[in-house]
Amino acid sequence: MNTKTRISRARIRKRQKTGSFAATAWLALLLVASGNSFASSSAWWMLCNGCTADSDFERVAVNAPGTHTPIYVTSWDSNETRKYDRRFVTEELVRGIERTVLATDAELSGAVMAVFEKAINDAAIHHLRMPRNDLAGILPGVEEQDSVIGDISRGYISSGLKNAIREEIDRRILLPTYASVNAEAALDPPIAGMNFGQRDAIRIRDLVIVITYADGSTLMLVRRRRDGKFVNWSITDAEENIISLQGPDEAGNTLIRPESFVNRELVFGPGSGSAARALAEDLAAEAALYCDAWSTSTRDTVKCQRR
Repeated sequence: MNTKTRISRARIRKRQKTGSFAATAWLALLLVASGNSFASSSAWWMLCNGCTADSDFERVAVNAPGTHTPIYVTSWDSNETRKYDRRFVTEELVRGIERTVLATDAELSGAVMAVFEKAINDAAIHHLRMPRNDLAGILPGVEEQDSVIGDISRGYISSGLKNAIREEIDRRILLPTYASVNAEAALDPPIAGMNFGQRDAIRIRDLVIVITYADGSTLMLVRRRRDGKFVNWSITDAEENIISLQGPDEAGNTLIRPESFVNRELVFGPGSGSAARALAEDLAAEAALYCDAWSTSTRDTVKCQRR
């Protein structure tokens, strides 16, 4: 295997004069205890935007924080991961201490590389379509619903449903973490952290989520990459008519816009009668509208008019 070496020197100045007892003792402890070389017993993961040349990967490895080793460097453009071992050597100079960082290519097995590749692929998935009833039972109070009206019957999308969506995203490992990579690849030493993501999770692209209901209605939202927030909510009824939303309110609930129902018949699957009536009552009270809900053998309908 070809060995490549990248050396970076960063001057660390003594906090006290060289001749002082404290400074001399500190230097002696650093050099003797470490044998002129020191490194932590944990790895670090660096994600790089634009790493293409060998020198790009090497530079990122050298500049990884702390004294972690080995360093895993992944280019999310090409989904290539390289591993580097680092050594840290300190030398006493006249005007201070110089630390030298040496990063050397290390062997990375195909099995471990595949774990990193899968993590980046999962973090780049940009479209998720799931049946609503996949969310049933994930959290208390989140039950099966065959129509979107069951989730908006109180005039809003509850924070409980939002939390269930987050849990399902995590369950499907669409937010991979360095902890999940540690576990799947059985890394030793384990990765202690990384330089990218929200908390410890990776998401390279916005994630569009479409939740489908048995009656043909849908709930769509976007999980924003940069901060993990749910945005751009939209709803369609069983006939693909759009229902607008607003908010959220102080409790974090995304509100249904009552104007969506004015002079329009919004249609939902049969068996939704109680939810349709509850929504009609809420819309009427919220926006001073006349709202009605009625059922047939094939569908439930909600319609509002201005007073």
